[in-house]
Amino acid sequence: MLDLLVQAAHRISGIFRGMFHELAVTLKAMMSGHAVDTLQMELEELENVFATVIIGSLAGMPLAPLGLAVEVAGYMEEEISLMIEKHAKYRDGLAAYASLGG
Repeated sequence: MLDLLVQAAHRISGIFRGMFHELAVTLKAMMSGHAVDTLQMELEELENVFATVIIGSLAGMPLAPLGLAVEVAGYMEEEISLMIEKHAKYRDGLAAYASLGG
């Protein structure tokens, strides 16, 4: 009788062990998916900060130190090309005319 109880306990513990393992795998997958989204959002915000530091002088912000600007410019290639593309696409005729006056 005791052997039957021990075997039943082993089977039940095996079932619970499998359930907890599946739960742990599922939670780990959920948490890592959230972590990737968080890292992507943080990367986008860092790119925005870099853009502000490098190109902020066009908006009247103080210039970044030249060494920092040159070091970070390599990482800004995609953003700079996008900015140039948007500038070419959405030229402001009034601003161009006003800049001719000095």
